[in-house]
Amino acid sequence: MVFVTSTTSTAASSDISTYNTTVSNAATAISALNALGTTWRNIGTTNSVNAQTNTLTRTSDPSVPIYALNGLRVATGNTDLWDGTLENPISMNELGNTVSVTVWTGTAPNGTNGGWAYAENGGNGWVRRGTSSLTGAGDGTSTAGWTGQVGQSGNTGQSLYAMSGIITAVPEPATLGIAGGVFAFGVLGRRALRRKTA
Repeated sequence: MVFVTSTTSTAASSDISTYNTTVSNAATAISALNALGTTWRNIGTTNSVNAQTNTLTRTSDPSVPIYALNGLRVATGNTDLWDGTLENPISMNELGNTVSVTVWTGTAPNGTNGGWAYAENGGNGWVRRGTSSLTGAGDGTSTAGWTGQVGQSGNTGQSLYAMSGIITAVPEPATLGIAGGVFAFGVLGRRALRRKTA
C-alpha cells in the first residue's frame, strides 16, 4: 500500500531513517493503518540508500501488486513500479483525502540515485521530486516520470511518499474506516484482499 503524507518534511537529511520515521509516524497515527501491523518506509533516495533498496522493491525482492489507499492499483509489482509510469497516481494521503501536491523523492524514475538524492549539495541544491497527481511521463507534465525532477532547495517542506511492507493479512473492510468512509479495498472484494499486496 502507498500514500502521500499529509505532513511535510525537508529533504536536507542524508539519513534515510529520518524519512522512514516521518512516513511511519503518519501511518501509525491512523488506527486503520496502524492495525495492519506493517513497516512503513519512504519511497526516497539518499546518497547511500536508494528507493528500490529502502522499499525492498528491487527485482531480487519479493514482488506483489501495489495499491493506493483508494483501492486503485498503482503497479503490478516491483518492475512495474520502476518502469517510469504508474497505472494510477499515488494521490491519497493517510487521512483519506485525494491530493495533488509536490512530493520529495530524491529518486530517478528507475528507483535509484539519479544525481538528485536527498541532502545533495548540503541540502541546498535541487532535489528530485514527484507530484502525487502524476502517473508518469506519458501524461505530458513531466519528462522524468512520477518522480519528476524539479529544482528547489532541499530545505523546503514537501510531502513524502509512504509504502508499506508486504501485507499478508488485511483486516475486514469494515475495520478499515477512515475519514468518515471506508477504504476502497472493500470494493476490491475479499479474494483480492487475500492476495499478498503492498
